[in-house]
Amino acid sequence: MRREWLISLAITLGTGLLVWVMPQLAIAWILLGSGAFVVLLENTQRQAQRTLSVRLEDARKQNTLQERNIAMKSRQLETIVVNLPFPFALMDTHGELVLTNDPFLRFVEKETHPLMYDSPVFHPELRAFIRNAFIKESTLIKAFNLNATDYQAYAVPVFDKSRYAGCLLMFLDITQILEGERMQKRFIADASHELKTPLSAILGMIEILNRPNFNDEATRIEFQSQIESEARRMDTIIQDLTVLSRLSAQKVLLSPVRANLHHLIQSAYRPLRPTFEARDNRFELLVDESLMVSVDVEKMHQVFTNLLTNALKFTEHGLVQIKAVVSNGYCVIDVIDSGVGIALEDQKYIFDRFYRVDPSRHRASGGSGLGLAIVKSFITAHKGEISVSSVLGQGSTFTIKLPI
Repeated sequence: MRREWLISLAITLGTGLLVWVMPQLAIAWILLGSGAFVVLLENTQRQAQRTLSVRLEDARKQNTLQERNIAMKSRQLETIVVNLPFPFALMDTHGELVLTNDPFLRFVEKETHPLMYDSPVFHPELRAFIRNAFIKESTLIKAFNLNATDYQAYAVPVFDKSRYAGCLLMFLDITQILEGERMQKRFIADASHELKTPLSAILGMIEILNRPNFNDEATRIEFQSQIESEARRMDTIIQDLTVLSRLSAQKVLLSPVRANLHHLIQSAYRPLRPTFEARDNRFELLVDESLMVSVDVEKMHQVFTNLLTNALKFTEHGLVQIKAVVSNGYCVIDVIDSGVGIALEDQKYIFDRFYRVDPSRHRASGGSGLGLAIVKSFITAHKGEISVSSVLGQGSTFTIKLPI
């Protein structure tokens, strides 16, 4: 019974399948016979080709856009590198310097292509630094002097997905920094020496005065006078050092006002008049009494006091003159003396701290050796300029240019 049921079910399913398949086969046979099936295949192929062409065109456009972006970024990078104010180079994985700027090319003694890490056209010390950067593939820092310039050199490796891709070479000019450090050390040494000299003299005289058997009244009076003089000199040095320290730290603020230049110079000369007369020096002030300038009165009073004091120290039985004219938006002031003058080799150092043309004579006058340095600092703070011209044995002229 069950077998008969299964046979009946198979016959039924077979009949149904033939009923569904035969029409489909008939339709396919008809289409094939009429050529419509070929057309259908061709349309399908064309549609696939169009789709592929669109995708290829989109990919081409995307690739072109990426190439343009890369080219633009390359130009931007090259522009940045070329305009960097310090020597810069990019070295690839083969040791070729593929990107450099003009400051870096000044290190090259002879033009050569390609420019490699071990090219003989480099200074030996520079070539060794670039070679180490290429071989070690790590950050390097080295200071050296090239073409009379002090550089701090940096080699910075570049990585792309953790793989070494080249090295950046940078050279920073540290000449001014090192010169500042040298000046600071020299300044400290000079200041210590200047303070030690009067201090040693004071201690020596005190030691003599404190001896049990000392009873020379005349010497005691003389030593007391010298001790007072040396103490005042130390005080002057300390005050001048304080002024220069504030100027160096840019802590001195100017309070400019419109001031009468003639009156300002007169106020600086008045306390010095007895000294002028004692040294038989004449003073002439050739400045228009109506000339006005924008200055910090206190600072400029010290400028003229220092310049007049300096002229007095090196002028005897002579003439000290101050002239002023207005030219091209500046007030040009000349402080002229007929003293001993300054040798040409000394003139470029005359505004340095503690520099003395005649050390023994200058110390005897009680000067700190900082007066002209302070003058220059105050003039610079006023955005002005000061210079000196002198002929040995014929006097000196200090010229100040102040903006009106």
